[in-house]
Amino acid sequence: MIRKENFIEILNPSNFHQLTLASLTGQIAKLNDKYSQSEVFSLSKNGKISIPRTNRQQLDLDSPYITFQVFIPQSKTFNIEIGLLDSSVTKRRLLFTHCRGINKDTLHCKVTNSCFPRDSWANICIDLSSFSASCFGYTFKEIENVYISGFCKLRRIFCSQLPIEDISLPSNYKLPGYSVNLLVSPSIIEDTFSLLDATKRQADENSRVVDTKVKLIEKNSYSGKANKSSTHIHRNQRKSIGIGTTRKNTLYKLAERTESIYENIMNSLGTIRHSTPPFVHINQDPLYYDPVSKSYIS
Repeated sequence: MIRKENFIEILNPSNFHQLTLASLTGQIAKLNDKYSQSEVFSLSKNGKISIPRTNRQQLDLDSPYITFQVFIPQSKTFNIEIGLLDSSVTKRRLLFTHCRGINKDTLHCKVTNSCFPRDSWANICIDLSSFSASCFGYTFKEIENVYISGFCKLRRIFCSQLPIEDISLPSNYKLPGYSVNLLVSPSIIEDTFSLLDATKRQADENSRVVDTKVKLIEKNSYSGKANKSSTHIHRNQRKSIGIGTTRKNTLYKLAERTESIYENIMNSLGTIRHSTPPFVHINQDPLYYDPVSKSYIS
């Protein structure tokens, strides 16, 4: 670990001493990334990084914010696990993985990572103090260990006393070009799933309306009173709403359509929430999401 003015560096692929303190298992490659202009770890499939190397060792870092400079591919699994020690001198675990919302337990808590930006380099800063108070009801004391697994490119991990937007990083720590700075806290997770639930309710309502039209068309089509011209009209009506000619095919297509909408929302939600407006050029400074005003600020 390297101490700077406002932060402590935990992992850097270019630092040989830090690599001796970490455990790298599975499919992990060290390569030069052209976009980030630095050496990075490329994790795939069963790749996992454990800091420190063994469970008997501890980081003992009292900084409440930990930042991951990472690139996460779209539609790929990615997990972050952080071991904590709270004011009750109890070991807790925070696991950021593919799940829904925040699932609390006595000693561990699963948190969704659907708000993490995808297909873009990002500074993902996790507010451990807020999660400790919200999930376990105790004050955060220190970080004990960190685990990373799944598909990603990892440039650097560091912790700090202040969130990422309040830290003046050295030039070699800043990500070149466009990047996203995301502060992850329980309020951000709640806002994310409020948006997701509203969108899914709208998709369910649209499916219900289509299903009602299907029933009405089938009732008219097979009532026995329809002639050739009316049957032709009903067939055109079916094509206009994009459904099959049978009830079974209709239900299959509606189920696939609803599932596709939900999956697209889950996969692209981070990009939607953290993308820049159309009038912002790519070479401008990153935007930050303010959970209080629920808006982006530069």
